[in-house]
Amino acid sequence: MDNMTNAIEYLSKKDFSSALVELNKILENDKNNLEALKNAGLCYFNLKDYENSAKMFQRAREIDNDDATALYYLASLAILMNNSEDAINYSKKVIALRPEFFDAYKILFSIYLKEKRFKDIMELQKEFSSKNVEATDDTIHMIIATTYMLNKDYKNALYWYKLGHKN
Repeated sequence: MDNMTNAIEYLSKKDFSSALVELNKILENDKNNLEALKNAGLCYFNLKDYENSAKMFQRAREIDNDDATALYYLASLAILMNNSEDAINYSKKVIALRPEFFDAYKILFSIYLKEKRFKDIMELQKEFSSKNVEATDDTIHMIIATTYMLNKDYKNALYWYKLGHKN
């Protein structure tokens, strides 16, 4: 088997250290292998080596500035580093590239709620609803319901609360 096949096998078993060994072999021969860079970034992320994770995803962006996966993980890393501004910017770019990328919305909604940016939540809710993004959990629905509650719009709060509990 080749190194990428081995790496994917290790990734499927959540053996990130072994996957990283295989990915680094690929990167020794091809430092611009986009998939190896992103998968190495994912390994470092899961190993909680955030500095090297960020380096891998930044290198991936040097190859493809519009790679939604790299941008998403950079947004996630920005949250871990308490850098809301970068997390927001990366997430917005992910959504512009791939409007169906549910987790990018989740990042934005969570930051806006944490920062009590209720107007931004309402604007994002309109965008989220208009794109028919399939929610895979009820986090976004609960954030939107909470925002309506705080604005004393109980009818809409109930609607979003019920919508969240369908999942």
